[in-house]
Amino acid sequence: MSRFALAPRALACVVGIALLFVDGLAANAQVDDREIGLEFDRSKPAPELNSRFRPEQGWIGGDGAQSVDLGDGRTLWLYGDTWVGTIDNGRRSRARIVRNSVGIQCAAESPCEFVVRKNDQGRAADFISPADGRGWLWFESGVMVKGRLYLFLMQADRPIDFKRPDHQPLAMWLAVVENPLDDPIDWCISQTRLPFAYYGEKHDVTFGCSTIVQGDHLYVYGTHDSSRLMTQYRYLTVARVPLDDIENFSAWRFQRKGRWGRDFLHAGHIADFMASELSVTHLPELDQYLMVYTDCDVSNRIVARTASSPAGPWSDMKTIHHCRDAAGNRNHFCYAGKAHPTLSSDGQLVVSYLTSSVDTWEVATDSRLYWPTFVTVKLRDSRPASAGTIANRDSGNADE
Repeated sequence: MSRFALAPRALACVVGIALLFVDGLAANAQVDDREIGLEFDRSKPAPELNSRFRPEQGWIGGDGAQSVDLGDGRTLWLYGDTWVGTIDNGRRSRARIVRNSVGIQCAAESPCEFVVRKNDQGRAADFISPADGRGWLWFESGVMVKGRLYLFLMQADRPIDFKRPDHQPLAMWLAVVENPLDDPIDWCISQTRLPFAYYGEKHDVTFGCSTIVQGDHLYVYGTHDSSRLMTQYRYLTVARVPLDDIENFSAWRFQRKGRWGRDFLHAGHIADFMASELSVTHLPELDQYLMVYTDCDVSNRIVARTASSPAGPWSDMKTIHHCRDAAGNRNHFCYAGKAHPTLSSDGQLVVSYLTSSVDTWEVATDSRLYWPTFVTVKLRDSRPASAGTIANRDSGNADE
């Protein structure tokens, strides 16, 4: 998703933090009651990983950086706004932007092979475009289920509302790839408009920011943004659908007060103080689910939360990395923190984020900006021995 015009969001983040200090004593008091249950060592840079995502020709930077396990040892990477051109003496040259692109990594130790489509004139083009021809698409998340690849995308267009300074959201789409193990250029892709999205004057409700499979269900995470510019009022919600019925929207259910119902507009809040981009990972050795995101959407803190069920409840947040890239430059900011399980192993979590600028020209030229930047952090179980043996369970199994 584009982050070229996030000054209002960054300002709202500062205001939100200030408000938390004013009336946040109750929120702070919850920390002792909802411990994360994990300990994290100090994060470390991962230059060897960064080098696998730094080509100097063709794909030369993109945001989003959501990873998907293709199930055959390869990782699919989903990117939002993408620069295409060359890197010359540390600067982007002859660069143009496309709205989305993908990459394939054959193994954790392999470089990412980027895929950018070309139009009839041979110029770089969006990898995927809206079926209805309006605006463009940004990848939200993806998941492999029974040999098919499901992609959640947001459709956006040029801004028409000063309250949405960087884009105007139009819809959410579900794209299905029938042959995901083939070359992405040869993918057979169908698109269906997702009915579970609402963009209103006072609040937005969407689903698709992250997904995870548990048992015979796919869990699809969403956000309820009741202020749009104040991330302290963005909440996490969740839907689930049987793996055999993902495209049957009548089979989707949304959690509210421990039950699963059909009303997506009033899905229950399972976590607060959320970001619009996040990852949810299952840690089987610890029998926990791990959520990673950038605090306040735009900040120098990447945080984590845990739950014993994909439906929550989720613990309070814990900072796992401080981004220093934007320090000393008021135009720079960090965002899009996520974890990547296909790159993680042996209790070492791989996390990425991006650094960008409110100055579009600076992003277009300065090759230090607008790449996925990787760090690693060791994690371990800090719960009492008895707590670590609790069987995996789902919170709220009953359907209405």
